[in-house]
Amino acid sequence: MQLEKQKENIQSGEAAPVSGLYRNDHEHANERDFWIGKDQRLPSCPICGKAAAFTLEQQVEHISRDADFS
Repeated sequence: MQLEKQKENIQSGEAAPVSGLYRNDHEHANERDFWIGKDQRLPSCPICGKAAAFTLEQQVEHISRDADFS
């Protein structure tokens, strides 16, 4: 039986450890999934200003870093 790795929450203000698609489940989030680059700071809620929790859904580089598209 294979166990699924538990996803780690990253909080607003922390730097993204890797580039990828992050999910935000904050109550005011209109968009749930964001592409965030490595070392970018995760944003707080633009409506209420409170911190939000993010989870990495998929590690992926931005298309501008792909040799086939640059």
